[in-house]
Amino acid sequence: MMHLSSPMPFATASPRATCWQGRAQRRSALILLCACIWWCAPARLAAYVIESMDGPITAKELDSFLDGIRGLQPQTSNAGNAMATHKSGTEIAGISRVFEATRDPRIMAQAVRFADAFCAYRNDQPKGQHTVQWTGAVEPVWPMSAEADGAGGESAMVAGHVACIAWLILDTPAMWTATVPGGDPYAYGATYKERGLTYLRMTEEVLRQYVSKYCVIPDTFTIVNPTRTPASGSPPPWNIQAMYMLPHLYAARCHDLLGDHPPELALWKGVVERYATWFVASAQYYAAADGAKVARWFYLVPPDEQRKENQGHAQHDIRGLIAAFTSGYTSVTVEQMRVFAATARHAMYRGPHQWSDNVHGSGPDRSNLKADLIPLAQWEPSLLALAGESNLLKDPHVVDGGSETCINAGFMLYTKQLLAGGPRKQ
Repeated sequence: MMHLSSPMPFATASPRATCWQGRAQRRSALILLCACIWWCAPARLAAYVIESMDGPITAKELDSFLDGIRGLQPQTSNAGNAMATHKSGTEIAGISRVFEATRDPRIMAQAVRFADAFCAYRNDQPKGQHTVQWTGAVEPVWPMSAEADGAGGESAMVAGHVACIAWLILDTPAMWTATVPGGDPYAYGATYKERGLTYLRMTEEVLRQYVSKYCVIPDTFTIVNPTRTPASGSPPPWNIQAMYMLPHLYAARCHDLLGDHPPELALWKGVVERYATWFVASAQYYAAADGAKVARWFYLVPPDEQRKENQGHAQHDIRGLIAAFTSGYTSVTVEQMRVFAATARHAMYRGPHQWSDNVHGSGPDRSNLKADLIPLAQWEPSLLALAGESNLLKDPHVVDGGSETCINAGFMLYTKQLLAGGPRKQ
């Protein structure tokens, strides 16, 4: 469990944190009551404040984040990838990371609003749009438009968000029996554990009926574009592969926590290992101008050297790589992770408020570093301060991320907590 820099009660992260479990249980009723009151209070928009890039998350930072997410409304359609990689997709990602860092029930009370909406508006559900997909069926997916019949990686990304919330709930046993604030509008379960198990079940439906069925070669665990015969399919770009991989990863992590062994568990873990090791092996390695070992890779698979990978796509590649490494399901090493972290610091950083748009260090300037790349700072600590310099206004220290403000704030808070002593794989 991670500690905030000022005393704040929050639930324990896992049974491993036994020295703190008693305290968390004594305080759980009080803070969950506060979460109920706070969840129901009228929303007001607030800035996301980050007081400094050093030390653990402060009470003021956490309170400002809570104020900010209260005003967010989950999207009910994935049109324009609004549930996947834009709008609500970025917001739930930022919320997830801050809960992972703090285990504060008030954060999870907001996360379930998003997961509930995503599940309720899945294509095949009563509130879904019921679009017939290329398979001829109303599949359990999230189409990218009202007419879309070819749900791809961006649809799987929504399942990944839902599965991540399931994993975070199951990894926080002190919350399992607590009642979720706001009631149970979709009959997903009154307690957090019941809600988490519902999210897991609905993720597994997506995997079994669509993503694993049509987008994974089972013998090699290779991700391919949707087809009835995956063995003859072609691999999508790296960012799309990461989106397909994530629901497999979090479903597996949930079952590892539950201690059961569904028949697909080896497949799900194999997909994670295949993505991560293939991605790392496909990169080209070289020395940056200052001598640091860095990597470059391309958008397409196999690589097309005319299609350099840019930050907009690389953020998803790297989110997938970090999640895979952290899960322990891959043989990717710490040294290999350090090379990708060095790439952001030594190849992409050009100076204050200047980053290359491409991972190669080429292309036009960007004024900031995409949020999903910020956690690379756990292997290149100076990267966090440079990201903060670019992503924060100077006075006051509020996050300046436009439509991605929540995810920027969330990933910076999560990363500063990691660097302040939060758990990470060494």
